[in-house]
Amino acid sequence: MTNKRLLCFGLGFLLIIGSACKYKNIRVLPPQTDNLSAILTDTVRQHIIIDTVKLEKLDDAITLTGRVEVDQDNLVKVYPIVGGLVKDLFVQLGDYVHKGQTLATIYSGEIADIQDQLANNKAILKNVEKNLQVTRQLYAANLATDRDVASAEADFNKAQADLNKVIQMNKIFRSENNAEESIVAPISGFIIEKNILKGMEYSLSASSLTDLFSIADIEDVWVMGNVFEVDIAKMHVNDPVDIHVLAYPKKVFKGHIDKIFNILDPDSRVMKVRVKIENEELLLKPEMFASLVVHYQDLDANYVLPAIPSKAIIFDKNKNYVIRYIDSNHVEPIEVEVYKDDNTIAFIKSGLKPGDKVVSKFNQLIFNAFKYLGQ
Repeated sequence: MTNKRLLCFGLGFLLIIGSACKYKNIRVLPPQTDNLSAILTDTVRQHIIIDTVKLEKLDDAITLTGRVEVDQDNLVKVYPIVGGLVKDLFVQLGDYVHKGQTLATIYSGEIADIQDQLANNKAILKNVEKNLQVTRQLYAANLATDRDVASAEADFNKAQADLNKVIQMNKIFRSENNAEESIVAPISGFIIEKNILKGMEYSLSASSLTDLFSIADIEDVWVMGNVFEVDIAKMHVNDPVDIHVLAYPKKVFKGHIDKIFNILDPDSRVMKVRVKIENEELLLKPEMFASLVVHYQDLDANYVLPAIPSKAIIFDKNKNYVIRYIDSNHVEPIEVEVYKDDNTIAFIKSGLKPGDKVVSKFNQLIFNAFKYLGQ
C-alpha cells in the first residue's frame, strides 16, 4: 500500500511517527473506503478492554444538592430552669454524653431561697407536729375540745403540704441542698450546640432565654435535598437515592425519599425532600454537604436503550465517539448520540446496536491515533 502510514504509541502515551517508533503496537491503514480502520497487535489486545453493547432498562436520575441534618425526632435542647452563675462545666462541643450525665452546675440565688424555704418549712412542720401531739394529749385528758384538735390537724396538714411543695421544687432543680442546679443530659448523644461558659452569669427573661446545650443522637440522620420547581414532578416518595459526601468519595450511602415537603422556600425557590439514613458507623456528620442522585421512572417501565460503560465514550469537538471493535484487524471510531450518561452507564440513542463491541480502555489513545492520521 503506497499510502501506508505507521502511527505508533505505547500503552500509556502517544509516540512518534516513522522509523523512530520504539513500539509498533497499532497500525492505522487507510483502506479503500471512506473510513479509517486499525490493526491491533497482540500486545495491545492484551491490555485493552472490550465491552459488548447490551440493552438496558433506562433509569432516569437527577442530582440534587443538599446537606446532612440531625433527625429532629432525636434532638433535644436543654434550657436552664433558673438564672444564675455557671459554677462548673463538664462537657465541650462534640462530646458524647449519656442520659442522666451532669453537664454543668449553676449557682442560683433562687435556689438558695428555695433552700431557705425548705429549712423553714421543716422547722414549721416540726413545731405543728409537736403542737398536734400536745393537743391530742390534752383532748384525752378532757382539757381540749374537738375544735382544738381539728385546728391542730389542719395546721399540720398545711405545713406538710407546704414542705412537700418545696421538696418537689428542689427535685426539679436537682439541688443537693447547696443552692446549685445540676444540668443533666435528657438523652444520650453528641453535644452539637453549646451556649454556656464557665463563670458566665445569666438571667431568665422572655427576650434572653436561650438553650444551654443541644444534644443529638446521630445514629439516624436526615439528608435534605433541594428540588427546583422544574423537577418537582419527578419526585416521589420511596424513590431510591444514592448519597455522596466529600469526606468519603468512594462510598455511596443508600436510601429513599421518605418525605416530600410540599412548600417552596420563598428566597431560594426550592422544595425540600428528605432521606432518612441509618448512620450506625457515625460517618455522616450534621451540616455535611451532600449530593443526592434520585432515581425515578419518568418513562415507560419497558423502555430500554443500548448501553455501554461511560468510560467508552470519547468527547471531541462537541461530539461523542466510541472505538468500535470488529476484530483485531478492524477497529474504527464512530460517532454516537448519547441519550443519557450517569458517569457509570451511557445510554446510546443512535450509532450502536446490541451485540456491537466497543473498546473501553486505551480507547482515547486509539482515537488520538485516528485523529493524527486524519490531519
